[in-house]
Amino acid sequence: MEGMSQIFYKVLSHYKDEDYLYFYFKYHLAPVVEHLKPAATLTITRDIRERWDQYGAGVVKKLGLEWQVLRNKEKSIILFLYRKEALEDVIKDKAIEEYLRKIGYPVEDLEGVVQFLIKRYTLFSYPHEIGLLLGIPLEDVKAFTDDPYRPCLLKGYWKVYSNQERAKALFKAYDQVRLNTLKAPI
Repeated sequence: MEGMSQIFYKVLSHYKDEDYLYFYFKYHLAPVVEHLKPAATLTITRDIRERWDQYGAGVVKKLGLEWQVLRNKEKSIILFLYRKEALEDVIKDKAIEEYLRKIGYPVEDLEGVVQFLIKRYTLFSYPHEIGLLLGIPLEDVKAFTDDPYRPCLLKGYWKVYSNQERAKALFKAYDQVRLNTLKAPI
């Protein structure tokens, strides 16, 4: 059987302009759109840049998400896309709130957290704590931050250092919502 990404690009080739961008986003952001994770990053490359410029804001709104630009360079844009309520729940978690506060995040409000993330992204290219905002468990973010070369239990959507069974279940759920997107694109 063909790989999921091969199927995705085959299906995607049948769409034009706004529908193309909508399906592209819906597939890549399926775990966020389907409430399985609070946020995701997505790179907009040259091949879809024009579509993004023309239709991006409307597509993101149609998917029920908020967005910010983390980085805008000539060759690509890196977006941070999120479900506002879900991300607010993440930063309200006491352990995560404390972790982010120690780094300097203004955890009192979501807008402050997102703006501080943008600053950190500029400084550090991909600050490890972004994993918390993407729904990666605190234990795994801490383990990776402490030693990114430490052997992990599992590699998938992230390096798993604890609770391998929970991670496997999430990875399977993420794959399933993407597969569902392929079955009913628009």
